[in-house]
Amino acid sequence: MIKRKTLTRKKRKNIKNRIKKGGDKYSKVINLVNSYQLGDQLFTIIYLINIKDYLISNNIKVNYYIHEHHIEQAKEFITFPNIELLVLTGDRPVNTKNVWIGNKNSISNFFKNVQNNKKPFNEFLVSFFSELGTKLGLPTISKFEYTDKDLLTRYKNFKDIYKNNDILIINARPQSGQYNYNSKKGEWDEFIRAVSQKHKVVTTEKLDDIPCTRDDNLTIKDIAAISTSVKYIIGVNTGPLVGCFNSYAFKNVKKWYVFDNYLRYSYDNFYMNIPFNEILLNI
Repeated sequence: MIKRKTLTRKKRKNIKNRIKKGGDKYSKVINLVNSYQLGDQLFTIIYLINIKDYLISNNIKVNYYIHEHHIEQAKEFITFPNIELLVLTGDRPVNTKNVWIGNKNSISNFFKNVQNNKKPFNEFLVSFFSELGTKLGLPTISKFEYTDKDLLTRYKNFKDIYKNNDILIINARPQSGQYNYNSKKGEWDEFIRAVSQKHKVVTTEKLDDIPCTRDDNLTIKDIAAISTSVKYIIGVNTGPLVGCFNSYAFKNVKKWYVFDNYLRYSYDNFYMNIPFNEILLNI
């Protein structure tokens, strides 16, 4: 007769918690962490969206630790169950991989390193996440963009004021010092007023009575949904712009005017730091 091993109350509780969290149904669990801004979280999430089929077919779970105040908006981009966003605390697995794109650099050193390498930022992101994937036993990627049909669904459900706009203006203040918006705010305001006289415009920061995503507390994914149908995107290289790197926007937007003191992109139809008077002449 085989004598059954009696489990302690603590061990039974641990097993129940593990099952509840889905820890037993995945063949592999990868733990990632990023303590930076919302846009930085989207970089990683876009990579994970690109390898969605691999994660699902290989039964891989990704636990991604980020700041609690970013979770609500970031989770809108998570469309399959293999990714779980968790609150960033000191208590996490020892094998957790830091996936901030600057690695151990300071923000200023990161900008300098990308400049010195003379690599466009989108190509840097492809290299960074491909190398990360290789280290983690995950696939590489060949381009930095994503496809999410929920963007089209969101767009259909918008108020009319957010539909059929000519221009999406991302006039948000960046959080990492990549562009000094505060010193140029007067120029931005003057430009937005001028362009709104000629075109149907929606902004991400409120100015006068011009339609703004803050009027209805739209999220960063809602802004991404607006990007799928506009003719032009004009904006600071900051978090909301990252959500616009979707396949629908890349197909439909005629020109992207992006402002950043350090980084540049090599996407088609991207123009960096073009003077406002020149933009007005070309849209």
